[in-house]
Order: sequence, then C-alpha cells, then structure tokens
Amino acid sequence: AAHYPPDEEITELCECYPSGLDGIVLLAHLTGDAKYLDLARDIARRSPVNQRRYFSTTVNEQGYRRPLVGHTHCQMLTAKGMIDLNDLFGDAQFMPAVLDLHAYYLNELMWISGGIPEFLQIPHVNETCSDVDWLRLNLQLWRTTGEQRYFEIAENVLLNQLYFDQEEMGGFCFWRGLQGGMGSTFDACCSHHGARALAEAMRYLYTTEPGVVQANLFLEGKARPSVDGQEIEIDCEISYEGDAMVAAYTLGRVPAQPLTFRLRVPEWAGSGSLIANGQQAAAADQPGYLEVKRAWASGDRVELRLPMKVRVVRGQRLGSHVIDPREVAIFYGPRLFCLMDIHNLTLVPPLVTLDLSQEIRADAPDRLSAWATSVRGEPVQVTLTPLANVGG
Repeated sequence: AAHYPPDEEITELCECYPSGLDGIVLLAHLTGDAKYLDLARDIARRSPVNQRRYFSTTVNEQGYRRPLVGHTHCQMLTAKGMIDLNDLFGDAQFMPAVLDLHAYYLNELMWISGGIPEFLQIPHVNETCSDVDWLRLNLQLWRTTGEQRYFEIAENVLLNQLYFDQEEMGGFCFWRGLQGGMGSTFDACCSHHGARALAEAMRYLYTTEPGVVQANLFLEGKARPSVDGQEIEIDCEISYEGDAMVAAYTLGRVPAQPLTFRLRVPEWAGSGSLIANGQQAAAADQPGYLEVKRAWASGDRVELRLPMKVRVVRGQRLGSHVIDPREVAIFYGPRLFCLMDIHNLTLVPPLVTLDLSQEIRADAPDRLSAWATSVRGEPVQVTLTPLANVGG
C-alpha cells in the first residue's frame, strides 16, 4: 500500500481495475460487511465508465493508448457491477452510466451478429469474453428494467455470435472476424467465459413471478422452475413445420391452483399463436408475449407457433453506421446466414454477388438457397448456412 498515492490523489482508475467490481459487490451482499460495500461504491465512482471516458487520446512511448486502451471486456464487467449495486442494494446512482455505455456500444460498435469488438479502436475483430459480457449485460438489463429490447440483443448474441466464437474442439476464440479473421482459442480467458455464458443463459430459459412461469428462450430440454415455492416440470421440444418454428411444452408436475403460462414472442417472429391440448388457445396478448391462465394437469401440452421469415438487412454495419452499402446480411428466423466455400465447392465466395431480385428459399431450417452472379456475369445457385454452424 505504501507504493500507492493517498486516496485523495486518485481521481480515476485504469479501466481494468474496476472490472472486479461485481465480485466485491457480491462479497458485500454475502457477508453484510459495510467495508466491502463502501469499497464497491468508491470503485464505481472513480471508474472510467462512470466518468464516460472509454478510451485515451494519448499514447505512451511504446505507442499504446494509456491509461485507457478501450478494452470492452473490462468496461462491461464494471457496468455489471454497477447493476449489481442497483439490484442488490437499491443504489441506482450508477445506472445512468451503465445505460450510456450500453447506448455507445449499441450505436457505435455492435456487429450484425450481436458481437462486440475487444478494443474500441479495432472494431473488426472480437473477443469471446466481450461477447459474453454483452450477452450477460443485456440479460441483466432485461431483468432489471423489463425492457424487451435487451432480451432481443441477448438472443442474437447467443444464437449467432457465441457459437461463431467457438472452434470445432470446443474452445472459444479471440480476434475472430465476420469479414475474415480466423482468430485462435484462448483457454486462459475466452474458453471459460464462453462456457459461463451458456450456463448463464440457462438461468433465463424460464423466469417466474407469483402465479406465473415465463418461457423466454426456445431451446430443447427439461426444466424444473419453482413458482410460489412449488416445483413445476416442463419438457420443451422444438420442431419446424413449413415456415414456422413450433416450441411444444409438455407439463409434468403442476400446482393445483391456476397458473399463468407466459411465452415470449420475439421480434424476429413479429407474431405467434398458441395451441393448448390440440385446441386453439384464447391467449391474452401483451407486448412481446402470449399467455394462458388456467388450472393445468400433468401431461397438458402447449404449442407456440412462430413464423420464420427470410429477412434482408442491407449494408455492412457497425452499430448504427453503414460501412459498405453494397453488402447484405441474410436472416432466417433468429439465425444469421453466411456464404461458406465448404457448401459451395465450385465457387470462390468473394467473387459472386447475391441477386436480390430472386427469391431466397428456405430448404431447411439450417439451409437457404439463393441465386448469385459470378464475376463473368453468369447466374449461379448458392447455399447459405447459419453463421453459428461454421465458427469452427
């Protein structure tokens, strides 16, 4: 401690030091010791995120920005700790700084796949850790504010960017880019953060409140959420019928009293319909959700049907900025698709131009057919594949 200047001389911390804020807030919560809470508030107050300073405009003798290199991983961990102060201790004084950082990333940095670059000044390559932080930050903001837009961002990161980050042996990468860069695994950081993201997302599959269980993500598997102290069994199966995704929920153990089953209708679908035990359900409609309240029995089945649409987003984008208006991104339902050479063995992908005057057809949930034009002006048929399938 003798090597550090007195507290009154420290007005700002280097961006990596406040990244431990969420751990200190949790320590304060678990121990009830006021000294940890005081420390957490002091770190949050002095952090660059709170001061809205995201990168330095000066460099040192080695040519690096100092003291702030614009490291998004550190900044988002700081922001998560600030949300924890709000959620665990009712201290909302730092929430405006969190929302300002989120707006900056959303408008200036986010990739079409939901990814976030590792460094603010090198926006074309990412780090899984930053993508994970962006996923977790948006889930946390959704839980805190109830605003659906945060969940839409989180779902995009989970279904598209995170699996693109993963290589074929299971590790997670840094410096991988949509426009090229292969990147490489970094097990000291990225790989365990990638696994952490998958575990974190599972916590949001179903959420509950008194008398309500809510399905948020459409992933197959069994779950046992608790409502009003009673455990409920839910088994979800996903299938595809024509241009629709069907999420079928079979209920096992259920409470004796009526229960509201609420299902999220994502932005990519736009609408949805419910069938309960083979009959069209008269579902209450609220923004972003459909719900049915009734007394349930073991074996009851609820099906949510969501339309799948091909969606074309024009322009290569960085946040709200269009970098190249000639490029397009193709979505089918929630998934982002790409043109890969392994599914188009006679083509060199950069040497064809997609023909948007022709229909883009869904042959399967994970395969689209489209027409393109070669550099010689010849029409060629191409196959588009989910970005999440080709990360390795």
